[in-house]
Amino acid sequence: MEKKLFLGTLAALIFVLFLVQAYADTGPHTPGELYFFVTFNNQTIEQDFAAQILACFDANCSHPDNYAECSQGQCHFVYYRYERVPPIIKLQVNLTGKIYTSNAFNTTWTPKAYYDVDITPNEEVIVNNTSSRGNEQNVSYDWSLLYSFVAALLFTIIIELTVAFLFFKKWKIKKLKRPLLTAVVANIISVPIVWIIWLSLLPLLGGLAILISEIFAIVFEAYFFYHFNKKIVTLKKALILSLIMNIVSFVFGFFLLASVS
Repeated sequence: MEKKLFLGTLAALIFVLFLVQAYADTGPHTPGELYFFVTFNNQTIEQDFAAQILACFDANCSHPDNYAECSQGQCHFVYYRYERVPPIIKLQVNLTGKIYTSNAFNTTWTPKAYYDVDITPNEEVIVNNTSSRGNEQNVSYDWSLLYSFVAALLFTIIIELTVAFLFFKKWKIKKLKRPLLTAVVANIISVPIVWIIWLSLLPLLGGLAILISEIFAIVFEAYFFYHFNKKIVTLKKALILSLIMNIVSFVFGFFLLASVS
């Protein structure tokens, strides 16, 4: 039985790792916004125009990645996650029917980034990625991360409580109030810690940060649940329960985020 549990746990972790590598789209959801302030020969462009970002996924930087309508010399690009902003890009501007393309440059890996762009008379596009104009923008406090956290917490509790309820019925546990309350408290504690781990390790490890945070959630919730319900479940059952709950909430969380995005 212990061998089966070990193999099942290993298979589940490999499955989660596959999801992380394939999708890496769960966890904190902070939109990315790129602002380009475009001038022509250092003069403000009055007419509307269009621009697009070319991602440098190959040597030619020819992959169209995002598109924006520009007004009064300002182009605003939005990504549903700021981690989706390509690390190296080109800016392509369509001005009065003529295409101007910058050289490749590194993006600033932050939720909001500001760039100064000047198109010279000889058609050269100069990009300054240390623009100070962001300080001039009256941007109100971005509550999106808080909203995402609250939504993730509520969603996780609903999904994992449903899974726990089904398992308790299968295990013929009659008094459900204490174990269900324990599951709720475990999530209230673990979800913020998971987000902290995710955000801290993401710049260093990328998608693997999700795997590490999920392993923490599984181990913590299993022991927490077992500690307060020793009379009705074994540590082995608590581990199985935590493993299934987190896999289900992870998978459903991905499809929910994908559909919303």
